[in-house]
Amino acid sequence: MRALAAALFGLSILSSASIAAAQNITVTNVTRAGDGHGTDHKLDISHADCVAAEEFSFPYSISGSLSAVGTLEVWIGEGSIDCATDEERNGASAQCEQVYANASPKQTDTITLTAQQIATGLLDVDADCTDNTLSPGPRAAKVWFLLVSGAGVDVDSADLTTWSDGEVDLIPPAGPTELDLLQLDSGLAVDFTPSVDTDDIDGYNAYCDPPNDVLATVTAGSGGSTAGTGGAGGGGSGDCTSSTLVAGQPPSSLACGSAQGSTVSEVKVSGLDNGTSYAVAVTAFDAVGNESTLSTLLCGKPQPVDDFFTVYRGDGGQGGGGLCTIAGVDLGAGDLGILAVVIGAAAALVRRRSARARKLARASLPLLGLLLLAWPRAARADSSIPDTNWRQKSRPYEQPVDTQFAFEIRFAPYWAAVDDEPGLTGKPYEDTFGTDARFYFGLEFDWMPLRIPYVGMVGPGFGWGYTWASEPARLQGCTGTTEACASEDTTSLSIMPMHLSVVLRGDELMRRTGVPIVPYAKFGPAVGVWSASKSSGDPSVTVDGKKVDGEGATWGLNLALGGMFALNWLDAASAGRLRETSGIAHVYIFGEWMDSMLNGFGTGGQMYVGTSTFACGFAGDF
Repeated sequence: MRALAAALFGLSILSSASIAAAQNITVTNVTRAGDGHGTDHKLDISHADCVAAEEFSFPYSISGSLSAVGTLEVWIGEGSIDCATDEERNGASAQCEQVYANASPKQTDTITLTAQQIATGLLDVDADCTDNTLSPGPRAAKVWFLLVSGAGVDVDSADLTTWSDGEVDLIPPAGPTELDLLQLDSGLAVDFTPSVDTDDIDGYNAYCDPPNDVLATVTAGSGGSTAGTGGAGGGGSGDCTSSTLVAGQPPSSLACGSAQGSTVSEVKVSGLDNGTSYAVAVTAFDAVGNESTLSTLLCGKPQPVDDFFTVYRGDGGQGGGGLCTIAGVDLGAGDLGILAVVIGAAAALVRRRSARARKLARASLPLLGLLLLAWPRAARADSSIPDTNWRQKSRPYEQPVDTQFAFEIRFAPYWAAVDDEPGLTGKPYEDTFGTDARFYFGLEFDWMPLRIPYVGMVGPGFGWGYTWASEPARLQGCTGTTEACASEDTTSLSIMPMHLSVVLRGDELMRRTGVPIVPYAKFGPAVGVWSASKSSGDPSVTVDGKKVDGEGATWGLNLALGGMFALNWLDAASAGRLRETSGIAHVYIFGEWMDSMLNGFGTGGQMYVGTSTFACGFAGDF
């Protein structure tokens, strides 16, 4: 009984404490009339919001009897200012501003405040939404909802609630400085020194005059204050003027480009007409859309460039037109129909197989590859771990490890043989990308189910690789040095060589004598999928009134001769454990001479994208 009484007494104390701490007014689900400024700034207030007096709705609820409630008042404070105290509301140095009062509040209702009321409730903010603190960045506004029992009293914590989910930011950031205008194909680029207000920058907008059809579809950033100063610009012609764009004035409606980020130093404008003079200015904007005034104007003309594909076709190259172009002939509907018949016939053969074969046919190729890789040879690997002496005569007899699969990771310098194409009147690849080798990365997977006695394994192998070249494009018609004629546009050529080869790995020498050398050879058909591009403008060319795209596929042959050096002899015990746990029997380093003869079998109409080079890398078999 004593324990029960003590428990009841404790519960009564907790219950009375809970009642004493109950909040008599709550505010939930605050909304605004506009869309806000993105997910992270949905309830923030910008200068434009303040000027437009955008409305905010604050639904509230009062608990208990209204007869005990005094006046419902709403005050605006900032940060740690405590508007619950009468001193901060009515004292000589009060820092809170009253924006609402109701001596007869309802039990539940909605209070509507404007962005202007909230913003001007902060210190040093004028009625026209001018923030005289001159310090860019958000201010931590707090809205206080108070049940005030009488004049000159502080409000108890149970009779108030606050809302601080929205910040007030009325001052735009400073604009960029030291502007420079650069020519692009069908565009312009403005380089600049980023604004000093890095912490308050969300990005930069470019404005162009005159606009064209593309630019007319782009809208300017929201709002924009006349407060603050735009950045002074350097560069551009001294007589650059515009009736619409005026340096130091608020942004216009002629937005033509933007760049996100606080530290970016360039805005690119695309969709312009080559040969037309444009006036361009830049502004900085913050997260709620406040923009600096327009920078100094720069004037320039977009100018076409000689990208790689243009130079290549101009020199008589025949490649291009898309991946469905072989030997200069576009595959039409009839050709594609023949391919469909072939594929359908293959599918019919599969359907005639067993039920298990049909299930395997339905499986995806990636899944099949994973199944092959997951079929470890560890079950057939020798369970004993050899000693660390690699000399055959010193080791106990061991059944040779049988392997069927191999994989490779390869690296090589790559010189694309584009300039070897017959009929070229120049050297488009060398003129555009120079003579330096490009980096090549490749992967290969081999399946060798057959074994030739005293020679090695034989089977098919599939290889994939990638290489690319990229350099600044030359301004069209420029006859100066490479540096003087370089534009801001970049031109690129990417090549993806692939091959399906018959692979012979002569591992019998290693299996029977322990010498860790495996010579090998590969030969088979290959294809190089390539694509030429540039950073701005249309990368295609027009030939005889027909648009030719800068991409294609070049067929040919692949030949490789090389040797692999097994690393197992360095640490045979570790190699044995690796074989037992993963099924990987040997790990190699290798070097090979690779001749990728991607020349369309000499039939013409295809860009030469192959190479003859030396490759090296790592390999493993299992």
